[in-house]
Amino acid sequence: MRIVDEMGNVMALIEDVVKPMLRPHKLGYFQFRVMEMLYHYEDLRIGDLTFGTHTTGGNMTVILRKLSKAGLISRVVDPDDARAFNIILTQKGESLFEKLYPMYLKHLEEKLSPLVRSEREELGRLLNKIMDPPVKMPTKRKPGRNRKA
Repeated sequence: MRIVDEMGNVMALIEDVVKPMLRPHKLGYFQFRVMEMLYHYEDLRIGDLTFGTHTTGGNMTVILRKLSKAGLISRVVDPDDARAFNIILTQKGESLFEKLYPMYLKHLEEKLSPLVRSEREELGRLLNKIMDPPVKMPTKRKPGRNRKA
């Protein structure tokens, strides 16, 4: 099906935009995606990160190990369940993400510029419509919550 080829081409395009930006920081695309999720949702369980990045549990273990070794993430006890751990960005991770994210958005904006806002929103809605079930992320945390790392 041509649509599958086109979606794959768009994914490859996004990775091609991001990789040169991440290479100097020794980060991969999925590591950046994890950092993005943690930045926007503050702290998440490993299962949430695996689901949100559309990767496997085994791959997530490798991703988190690399981010932890670089000092970009940390594990903290889940305040709602002391048996579980959440993953958070460290201050170093947050600073790096805040440096990279504007460049990421600028590159994506350039690549998506042929589409007007309403077309972008419609494309996102249509792509989410074919997901079974549609992708739903956890609700965003309240701003200003104290971090432990």
